[in-house]
Amino acid sequence: GLLKRVLSGTVGVAVWNTVQLTVPAGGVSLSIPPGWSAVQTTDVTNVYPPGLSADPASEYAGDFVVYTDANPSMLDSNSYYNGTTGPALNSDSASVTTLAVAGHSGFRFTLAAGIDATEVVIIPLSGYFLRVEDRGDSPTFDALIQLLTAR
Repeated sequence: GLLKRVLSGTVGVAVWNTVQLTVPAGGVSLSIPPGWSAVQTTDVTNVYPPGLSADPASEYAGDFVVYTDANPSMLDSNSYYNGTTGPALNSDSASVTTLAVAGHSGFRFTLAAGIDATEVVIIPLSGYFLRVEDRGDSPTFDALIQLLTAR
């Protein structure tokens, strides 16, 4: 008979880096692509693609910005994001959809033109909201949201 030889190519797989976010209860991590960097302050995490960093002159704060919005009054997202307590996401959005992120129900806001971010995902957690803004790379944003983990 004939001998058959099967050759398989090598496939490179990029491993995303995990960043533990500084949040009130802990237990939230964000995965970012290889070569990207994350800079954290008390309640904000700025995520930059390779070779870029904050640029105050152009108001560039990263392709993604993650905010920890304290919610001690335990308001629902409609009450919180009304422009008084938090940003006016409800009135500034062209559309709002629901989504599940890391076992939590959340909301995805597609913002109207003229706003810094193009999309914002809100995840209500105990005593705060996690607000993730897409400011530059929508395909990576979608993957970043799917890889977000929260207890």
